Amino acid sequence: MPDQVTTAWTIKSVELQPYGVPDKSKAYTIHLKSKTVAPLVGLSRDGILLSINTDADEEKLPPLPERIPAPAAVNPRDYMNQEMLSAGSVAKMAELVAQEIYDIRDSRNALIRGEADNTPKDGAQLQLMLNQMDLQTEALESLFKGVKETSTEVFSLSVIPSEVTSKMLLCRFSQKLGLVDGDDLSGEPVYLSIENLETLPTPVQDEATAKKLAKVDKGVFYNVPARMKATIFTSSQKLAELETPMGQFGCVQLLSNLLFDKKTTTKVTFFQQTGGTKDVME
Repeated sequence: MPDQVTTAWTIKSVELQPYGVPDKSKAYTIHLKSKTVAPLVGLSRDGILLSINTDADEEKLPPLPERIPAPAAVNPRDYMNQEMLSAGSVAKMAELVAQEIYDIRDSRNALIRGEADNTPKDGAQLQLMLNQMDLQTEALESLFKGVKETSTEVFSLSVIPSEVTSKMLLCRFSQKLGLVDGDDLSGEPVYLSIENLETLPTPVQDEATAKKLAKVDKGVFYNVPARMKATIFTSSQKLAELETPMGQFGCVQLLSNLLFDKKTTTKVTFFQQTGGTKDVME
């Protein structure tokens, strides 16, 4: 009868979820003048600009999926008779259990053929008896075959890519230990690649140029994200892929103060994830 316990991990699925975090290198002062009509500014809890002259709801990360524990295993001792439980050796117990399994199979076949003395006439009652026999057989056979228990675990990793890369070590995965740190050589490397999908020159200035222009034309700095592709993979398979705008690879632009003078009431909302403009409405 088996007494060795082994554990095997497999990757069921991988999901990429983009989320915006503040860039501390791009912090600006909000200066409200008496001649402006932009008194209402909406910020997220961590200081990301969400809206001007209108309301915008703060986005939250969706909750992680719930882990799925392994179902409780059937205890084979619950289906053993007194003779099996009092057997003086493992060999004797195995002999008695094997004989019980054969007897249950014979009884099951007799019920199906209608040859048993206690064959019920009601179909539902017959099915109930067959199910109980199957459960008993499975429990007793587990003493020879062992029991396979399957659970689903959930892990979350946070990463902020800072450059385009074809292969950045994200973590490692071991078939015996599951998800392990990147410096744990017991696991196979899991990589992240970041690819820039912008094919045409972006007609926006960099942050330094934007600040120079701001000396002439004051306004609101905002981010113009670049469209990127993130891929998670191992040496043998692709695990996940996502095309999404990323603010850290974009540029800084300026919304002129002319949009917020006394003659114009402009409402602006921004994408919390990237800092880019979502809607500009008068």
